Amino acid sequence: MPQFDPGEEGVAIATFPTKPAGLECTAELWLASDMTKVATSGEIPFTATGGDKSISLSITLPGDEGTYPVYLDVFSNGQRIARFLGDEDVVIVAPAVPWAFSSVQCWHSASGVGMWRQSNFACTVTNIGSASATKTLTLWCRDYLQIWNEPPGEWGYWTREWSNWRIVETRTITLAAGASYQYNQATSTLIPYVQAREQYLADSDGYESLHCTIPDIPY
Repeated sequence: MPQFDPGEEGVAIATFPTKPAGLECTAELWLASDMTKVATSGEIPFTATGGDKSISLSITLPGDEGTYPVYLDVFSNGQRIARFLGDEDVVIVAPAVPWAFSSVQCWHSASGVGMWRQSNFACTVTNIGSASATKTLTLWCRDYLQIWNEPPGEWGYWTREWSNWRIVETRTITLAAGASYQYNQATSTLIPYVQAREQYLADSDGYESLHCTIPDIPY
């Protein structure tokens, strides 16, 4: 199904049979919500040709997101003489409002728990779009693990590999156009001194911050 922005203006080319030739008619293209007109081209005059006729109909699309059936009504002498249902519905989807991430920082601080330390993350989130938006921010992390391997009959050894990404926390905020928000990690998460951690922040439209890594501290 074709997708458009809310309130977008467009021109549809409608082709349909018109009989008898010479009949004075009007055509109206309209979009419906529960069979209520929510957008219309108004009635556009034309003269029937006795065969298929193509006419251009300008329309301003609805301002609300949703899926709308498309209808074409044909009138003559004030009476509707035909109705056609479009082959495809029209889908209205608001474009994503871009957010930017700056001043990305990650660092560790003492936890007071043996060889464990607290990981921290902060950055500034700015709505660089032209409209207000509400989004969910997700803080992601993965750890550079030390893994002990001991194959049967062989000496054991350590290897290092990154874990899968996992969610640290989520937070939903609303930003007006041009506004900024100082994000500071609120969830307490610990990592060993000998283990590195990579983190980044993403919004629910897929915009991401730079990745930031807390390095390991060998014994």
